[in-house]
Amino acid sequence: MFADTHCHLRCIEQNNTDIDGIIENAMEKKVSFVIDISTGLDDFLTRCDLVKRLSCMFPVDFYLSAGIPPYFAQKRTSRDMDVLREQCCADPRVVAVGECGLDYHHGYGTKDEQKSLFADQIGVADDIGLPVVVHSRDADDDLVGLLERRMPRCGAIIHCFSSGPEVACRLLDLGCTLSFAGNITYKRAEGVRETARMVQSDRYVIETDSPYLPPEGRRGTTNEPANVAIVASFIADIRGVCVEAVAQETMENAKRAFRLKSPRKSS
Repeated sequence: MFADTHCHLRCIEQNNTDIDGIIENAMEKKVSFVIDISTGLDDFLTRCDLVKRLSCMFPVDFYLSAGIPPYFAQKRTSRDMDVLREQCCADPRVVAVGECGLDYHHGYGTKDEQKSLFADQIGVADDIGLPVVVHSRDADDDLVGLLERRMPRCGAIIHCFSSGPEVACRLLDLGCTLSFAGNITYKRAEGVRETARMVQSDRYVIETDSPYLPPEGRRGTTNEPANVAIVASFIADIRGVCVEAVAQETMENAKRAFRLKSPRKSS
């Protein structure tokens, strides 16, 4: 069984895609664990309703995160952290704060504004007792520096790891879990592949980031949770193991990283 630890189900649905068919596809590929990751505060209730409905229809463990991505750094309000805290406690399926972090590629606000938004969300996660799902792009040094000063108490999952072994080692030394997505299949991602070869078997998970980042061969299409099986197979080849081993390792690692003992489903 596979765990897709990072996807955006509401975004898939908004692409005029049959979300029920998407989950059926995932089940055919033996995906039994899905975390729907926040893209902001505004659609939390809609996401909760969607995941609740899918949980009733399909034998898949669905979970949620709540968080504020860095592209809101310039738009944050004085109530954002209070709203985030409320969302984290509003549904027992919420298992993480995020995605949040630093994105210097697109220049969302100033670097200080991004760091402040990220650090404040780590504070919320620490208060509630949740891990943090981290978005990082073109910000390796500042990310590591910030985490060295304030590593989330319940751990951090580095979503869609896109750097190389040197950065990976620094993050692993801090206790982070690395998450590999479809970008590992891209021709220019040799550093990501080198990292996947060397990472400890208990320190990585897999994801799709769907509807974004479809794996090589499916680029130009809407990504979906079923494609986490492609990521797993690619990593199995890199590590010289069977895909079943990657599936088992990443499922166990996902449950550990997100501190899950049993599905947190509400009525």
